[in-house]
Amino acid sequence: MDVRMGDVPTWIAMCGAIVAAWRANSIARIEEQRDKDSARRDRERQAVQVSAWVEGSTMQGSYGLEATCVVCVCNRSDQPVYAVDITVKDSVGTSQRHQLAVLPPRVTERFLISEQLRNNAILHVDIPRGQQRNASFAQDDARRLAQDLRVEVSFRDVSNNTWRRGLDGALVEAPETTAARPRRFWFTRAWGAGRTGS
Repeated sequence: MDVRMGDVPTWIAMCGAIVAAWRANSIARIEEQRDKDSARRDRERQAVQVSAWVEGSTMQGSYGLEATCVVCVCNRSDQPVYAVDITVKDSVGTSQRHQLAVLPPRVTERFLISEQLRNNAILHVDIPRGQQRNASFAQDDARRLAQDLRVEVSFRDVSNNTWRRGLDGALVEAPETTAARPRRFWFTRAWGAGRTGS
């Protein structure tokens, strides 16, 4: 095969250019991912400090102390959150909803669960009704009731991002927020294109 020596340096230079471009793109991808992770941590800074849960409680009833539950939603951040929507669900699908226009900073709001949710939970966890219960038994009943209920909450942070904390406690950014945010192509940093896309 007729190979001219003058072609070898050209091929070597081309291979070197290809390897350099591949490495530049790999580094750009890594840095882009770092930027995304850093941006997400910044966005989550307030959201991670908002949570909701159900805790057992007792109240005075016809037969003395009776078990019930309280829904708690807490904002531990230094700024308010808005459009707070809390939903409590029991094991059979019954739900109860609470809404707050604003949850101030470092505040925990509490709501008593509805009678229907309470009655469903009492039946599900088999708590005796119509009996005198001392404080210790009533508190134990309340803990069992709380374990039968789940709560989810959605809210808007001060940067106008919407978040949801699901029944499992996991925090996710709402799709409408992420869809509205411009996205950069992975090669932006490598080539300096500065492009955005939807």
